[in-house]
Amino acid sequence: MAVVHGQKMVFKREGHVGRGICKNCGHDAYMTLCRHLNQGTLFWIPVVNIEKERGIMCESCGYIYPMDRQEYKEARDKVKKGIDK
Repeated sequence: MAVVHGQKMVFKREGHVGRGICKNCGHDAYMTLCRHLNQGTLFWIPVVNIEKERGIMCESCGYIYPMDRQEYKEARDKVKKGIDK
C-alpha cells in the first residue's frame, strides 16, 4: 500500500485593518492582516498546520510586516469585533 503525503502553502487573509502609508513602497494603500501556513497533508487531507509567517500586508506591493503571536492575536480580535458590529 502506498502512502501519499506532501505539503502545500496556504495564504489566509483575516481582514482589513485600515489604510496606511507603506514603508516599503510609499503608497497609501489598504493594509490586511494575513498569515502563511505550510500544511502537511496525508492523502490530500491537511493534517498539520505549521505557521510560517504572520503580519500586516500592504495590498499595493505585497510586503508583509511581521508580527509576533501576541500582537497577531490582538489584531485578529480587533478585526473580528469590527466585522461583528
